[in-house]
This record gives sequence, structure tokens and C-alpha cells, in this order.
Amino acid sequence: MPSLDERVAYVEGRTEAHTGMIAGVRLDIRELRGEVVALRGEVRQDLATLRAEVRHDSGEIRKDMASLRTEMRSFRAEMVRRFEQVDARFNWMLGLLFAIVLALVSAVLTFR
Repeated sequence: MPSLDERVAYVEGRTEAHTGMIAGVRLDIRELRGEVVALRGEVRQDLATLRAEVRHDSGEIRKDMASLRTEMRSFRAEMVRRFEQVDARFNWMLGLLFAIVLALVSAVLTFR
């Protein structure tokens, strides 16, 4: 069995080793805090940049949407105009067909 002095020396050695480890852990924590602070600054800068890009892009998107709305309105007006032309031609063709059928019926009735 080791003597009391040997035991005390062993405990003191272990204590010094633990103290050294704790000092290393403290140093690592300080370095980690510095890295976290740096990363936080980078993230804030990136978010600010992203917000600025989104604001810029949203303005462009709104302009594009406004121009698309204008184009859609003109396309709708063009479609309405074309449908009105088709309706007019359809009515004309229907009237012509009705006149032909009426003429054929009157011709058949006349030559009987």
C-alpha cells in the first residue's frame, strides 16, 4: 500500500492535470464564443443582403406583374373583338342558311 505522501502526491498530480484540462476547456470556450460572435455577424450580414435582394426582386416582380396585367387586358380586349367578329359572321351565316332553306321550301311548294 502506498504511503500517505505518495497518495497526496498522486492526488496533487491529478488535481494539476484536471486544472490544466479545465484551463484548456476555458480557452476552447473563449475561442468558441469568438467564432459564434463572428458567425452571428456573418449571418446578420447575409440576412441583410438577402432582405435587400428580396426587396429589389419584389419591386421587379411587381413591375412584371403590372405589365402582365396590362398585356392580359389587351389580350382580353382582342379576344372579345374576335369573338364579336365570329358572332357577327355566325349570325350572317345562320341568316343566309335560313334564307336558303326558305327559298328551297318555297321552290318545292311552288313546283308541286
